Amino acid sequence: TPVPEPASAVLAALGLVLVGARVRRRRIAAAGAALLPLLAVAPAHAELRFTVTNLGTLGGTSSEAFAINASGQVAGRATTSILELAHATRWTNGVAQDLGTLGGPISNAYGINDAGQVVGDSYLADSVRYRAVLWSASGAPTVLDAIGKNASANGINNAGSVVGTFRDLDLNGSVTNIPVLWSNGAAFRLRGGVVTGVSASIGGAALAINTAGEIAGVTNALTSLPAVWQSEAAAPRLLTPNAFGGAATAINNAGAIAGYYDAGLRNRVVLWQPSGETDLGSLAEFGYSFAYGLNDRGDVVGMAVDSRGSNQGFLRPGGSGGAMVNLNAMLVPGSGAEVTTARAINVYGQIAGSATIAGQTRAVLLTPTGSVAWQAGAGSANGSFADATRWEQGFLPNKFLDASIDSAGLQTVFFNQPASLKNLTLGANAGSPGRPTLLMTGGNALQIAGVFTVLPTGTLTGDGVVAGNVLNRGTVLPTNLTVAGSFTNQGLVAGSGTLNAAVANASTGQLRSGAGDLLLVNGASHSNAGVIDIRAGGEQQYSGALANAATGRILLNDAVLRLNNGATNAGQVQVSFGGATVYGSVATTTGGKVILSGNSQTTFFDAVSVDSGGELRVSNGSTGVFFGQVTQRTGALFTGTGTKFYEGGLSVGASPGLGLDAGSVNFGIGNLYTAEIGGTTACKAACATDAALRDSSFDKYIVSGHLALGGTLKLVSWDGFTGQIGQSFDLFDWGSSSGTFSSIDASGLALAPGAVLDTSQLVSAGIVSITAVPEPGTWALWACGLGVLLRVRARRPAATGVDPRRGQEMA
Repeated sequence: TPVPEPASAVLAALGLVLVGARVRRRRIAAAGAALLPLLAVAPAHAELRFTVTNLGTLGGTSSEAFAINASGQVAGRATTSILELAHATRWTNGVAQDLGTLGGPISNAYGINDAGQVVGDSYLADSVRYRAVLWSASGAPTVLDAIGKNASANGINNAGSVVGTFRDLDLNGSVTNIPVLWSNGAAFRLRGGVVTGVSASIGGAALAINTAGEIAGVTNALTSLPAVWQSEAAAPRLLTPNAFGGAATAINNAGAIAGYYDAGLRNRVVLWQPSGETDLGSLAEFGYSFAYGLNDRGDVVGMAVDSRGSNQGFLRPGGSGGAMVNLNAMLVPGSGAEVTTARAINVYGQIAGSATIAGQTRAVLLTPTGSVAWQAGAGSANGSFADATRWEQGFLPNKFLDASIDSAGLQTVFFNQPASLKNLTLGANAGSPGRPTLLMTGGNALQIAGVFTVLPTGTLTGDGVVAGNVLNRGTVLPTNLTVAGSFTNQGLVAGSGTLNAAVANASTGQLRSGAGDLLLVNGASHSNAGVIDIRAGGEQQYSGALANAATGRILLNDAVLRLNNGATNAGQVQVSFGGATVYGSVATTTGGKVILSGNSQTTFFDAVSVDSGGELRVSNGSTGVFFGQVTQRTGALFTGTGTKFYEGGLSVGASPGLGLDAGSVNFGIGNLYTAEIGGTTACKAACATDAALRDSSFDKYIVSGHLALGGTLKLVSWDGFTGQIGQSFDLFDWGSSSGTFSSIDASGLALAPGAVLDTSQLVSAGIVSITAVPEPGTWALWACGLGVLLRVRARRPAATGVDPRRGQEMA
């Protein structure tokens, strides 16, 4: 290369590069040899590919990438426009940042963590000595102490621990490369002891470190062999003691290790796991390969020589069963790049490496695109979502990919680890034989950038979080399911459990609860254009406000409905034989209906209001009990010949108004009927639209059936009205009546001086009037008159203008 490469020189000194003669023999033998079978190309519906981002340079002609973090930041080196000098570089969203040097001409970046910290090395101003460097997230450099010796940093974990090499004396007193760990401000030889001079140590290199502090690298006890340190104080464990050379280059948080070794006949790229060693194959029969990167999903990347003798970047997906694939066969057509080396891969499948583009070497970022499908298998072969072998091409879906899950029969896919996807479909359209269930467990989160669609044959259930939008056209059976985005239901939500979501129930959607079911729906607001069905003792509870649309139906039969923030009803609430108990306010708007039928008995514990054009129907034989305030707007239809029990309060109109009821009404002892008086004219239907008429009228309440009086009558002035002597107000008409008000509260009714309220005709005729204060001599007569029990009589239709059979105002 045109510039010195300190870390490459270290590897060469350790004997990690295979003997040239052997490499040449293998390349000659490989010429014309058939390729090993590659991974099958993804089916047309999957189209798993990689896009290529040319990361560019610092003004020079070349760049290389060595590391990548979870957010897609890349670390490497790029040449400048001045003398083509290589500088450590960090790329963020494709933009290069020159990390500079320690005064010398050259620096390199070999590792990066999720915080954006970068490690590598840099020459000093004398261009001879070099030091290990940690660059902060902002780009500030810190020299990693190695008592003034030449050093390189190769890897860093998310805790900020750094591994690498420094030049020191080995057991024989010779200067060699020593594996080192920098942690908490101190440097440690990996066989123990702070770096203070000669100590018990052998040569080698520390190349990678995971979150647990396990370190992968090489040791040259006899020859350069792949090794792992469980901690800085532990002796290295040789991974392949009988090899002729090799290195452990990457280690993930599960303790799996990727690397390579010389087996004597050919170079082997391997994955070491607790279960054993896996040969990852090659791209040519006698070609050599090197593994450089490994993520927590088990995907391995590196470089392999193909049958032409060309260096090719490879990917071995974690679920592919050991096969590797030439990355150049997976690039989006027209990329214009030939990937020569893949150095690192993050948890989302993004790959950092180098490629030849227009004849120049460039650092590249490969990002997966397209989709992968669940490999269903036969029958009820259940499996884990996190099992890469169950996914097409052995590649786990991630936030850059669409994914689909279907099955050959009844099959459960266990979602037991967090994951991120672009879009996900579960199941298939009606008619498909598959019946897949995605069972979320342990509260794990599924991040969805687009939409999670449950198709008609699919079922979503369990305990977990969908951080994204859900469209359900199949079945959702929530145990404790949270949807952080929108939840649109075009299928079925059923069973017992908690659905933490703002639910939009579409016209084809159903929320169904049966015997023993308790469905809790928690969200800021909910809408229903389909069916909410509660029966056989089932219960549903909505924590947010519920809007029942014009097409929406709420079906209640032996049901409990809890509306913690109330409901607006523009559709229908239908209560049948088993009756219902409703908690929370219900506001029925124009066109909306509440229908109590089939000899049902329904109790409303909170406020109920019905706007003009809305309907509250209590059919013959049915009853409705209202413990909250009931408001009957002028023009609201209270139909049916059943019976209403008012135990909380009743008022008609929003101000003076007309209330008509075709059935029978009972005012309970706790009921408060409020009558507003703004004039001497009884309010008519026109009060709903004629403000002048409304403001100069008084509330009129007409019951076609039987009216049982009770509770409190409250009289209040409207719009500054003051009652005058001689005025009277026919407040009530009925088909028949009984009882009397327990009390009359006229404190809110303003009367002219010398006037007094006369209620002597209230029970018999529904009339209150205003008279003059009696002379003193007449007080005794008044006292006697108040004790006379007046005969209850039916009001004459001709006198009131109302047909008592219909309970409606006559023309």
